[in-house]
Amino acid sequence: MKAESVGEAAVVEVRPGGGLFAWIWLSVSLLMLVIFGVVLTAGPEMRVNGRLIRDPGPWHYAAFLSLPALFTLAGLMMLNVRRRLTLTASFVESRLRTLPGVGWTSRLAVHGAVRAFLAPRGGKVNGRPVDAVVVSSGGEEVSFGSFMDDDLKAYLAALINDYYGGVEAAPAPFIDTADPGR
Repeated sequence: MKAESVGEAAVVEVRPGGGLFAWIWLSVSLLMLVIFGVVLTAGPEMRVNGRLIRDPGPWHYAAFLSLPALFTLAGLMMLNVRRRLTLTASFVESRLRTLPGVGWTSRLAVHGAVRAFLAPRGGKVNGRPVDAVVVSSGGEEVSFGSFMDDDLKAYLAALINDYYGGVEAAPAPFIDTADPGR
C-alpha cells in the first residue's frame, strides 16, 4: 500500500491482487502456452476440426495460440490488479486497474457529510454476500472492493472517515495500536 498527499488530495494505492491462485493460474497457462508452441513446431502439418492441413498459414498458428494466450493474459491481470483511491474536498474516486488502460472508475461528488462503511453490495462468494466499502454523501453512494481482504476494506473505510472527519471507526485488525512507539 502506498499513501501520498497531492496538494489537498489524499491518494492511496493498494495492490490487492496476486495470491496463490493467481500464481498457479499463470503457471498453468504459461505451461499450456509452451506445450501448444511445441506442438506447433512438430512439423508442417496441422489438424483443424479433424481436417489435415498440409501447409498451415500464419492465421492457423494465431488461432491455435489464442486460447492459451487469453488464459495467460487473465493470469497477468490477476497479478497486476491495483486500486487507487483519491480523496478531495469535492469528490471521492476509486480506480481499479488490471492492465495499463484497462479498468473501471467510480466517482462520487461530495455534498455535505461523507460516511464510509462496510455493507454487502452485489458481490457473492459461495452464494453468500460479501461486504464492500460503501461511501455515501448527499444521498448518493458508491461501492468498491468487494473482493479485497476484510482488514484492507476496514482500513480504507476508516481512512475515508478520518479524512472527512466522519464517524470514528475501529482500527483494522492488522494495525498494532498497543505500542505507538514502534
